[in-house]
Amino acid sequence: MSRITLDISDDWISEINRKAERLGVSKEELIQFTLGEIIGRPDEDFELALKHVTDKNAELYKRLS
Repeated sequence: MSRITLDISDDWISEINRKAERLGVSKEELIQFTLGEIIGRPDEDFELALKHVTDKNAELYKRLS
């Protein structure tokens, strides 16, 4: 298995921590599951999901750049 490092906003880390705790899983498990769900989707669904996330977080991306 490979390891990657990501820069994630404090808000997202808080949300990941909250959801992982609520589901009774580790942060790593939650992130791996979420990525697996997105990557496992057909390409059209992936593109729609990517557009949704990109549009939803456009302001955050602008502030981070």
